[in-house]
Order: sequence, then C-alpha cells, then structure tokens
Amino acid sequence: MVDEALSAVLIACVGRTHESLSTERVRAQLGEDALSLVPDARRVVADLNAAEPAPWRRGDITEVAAAARRFLHERHPELSQAAVSAVVNAYCFSWK
Repeated sequence: MVDEALSAVLIACVGRTHESLSTERVRAQLGEDALSLVPDARRVVADLNAAEPAPWRRGDITEVAAAARRFLHERHPELSQAAVSAVVNAYCFSWK
C-alpha cells in the first residue's frame, strides 16, 4: 500500500539536493500537518545514502539510477513511483 502522505513529503523535500529536506518547503506546499513526516522522509534519504553496496559505485548515471530505484523499491515499498523518482533524481544529481 502506498503511503501517499510520506510520498508527498518526499516529493516536496527533495527538489534540488538532499540538503533541501526543509520544513519550509513542506509547510508551503503541504501545510503544517505534513511537518510530522519530515523525519521519516529524512530517514528514507539517509537509508539510500547508507546503502551497501553504494548505488553510486555502479558505473554510469543510468546504472546508478537503476540501482537506487531497485534499493528504494525493495526497502521502501510504501513509496509512490513519483516519490521514488524524486529521491532517485536528487540522489543522481548529488552523485554527478
């Protein structure tokens, strides 16, 4: 089952880099109630960053993205496709 609220927070959070997991963006886009999910969103990103073997060691950008996407699908099946894409895009942008 997709966690739409967590997915929306992740999409709002990871617009540019992982450091943009800001409460201000979440508040502006989703409202005050969504702020309680920011720590969960940060844990998802931290989980990907701590993955072993690290997805960024896979080769080119396409392989990195595929490895990150597989990791998120396996470890966080509750995320929507859009949320996975947002996290993978931010991860790959940071990797580049």
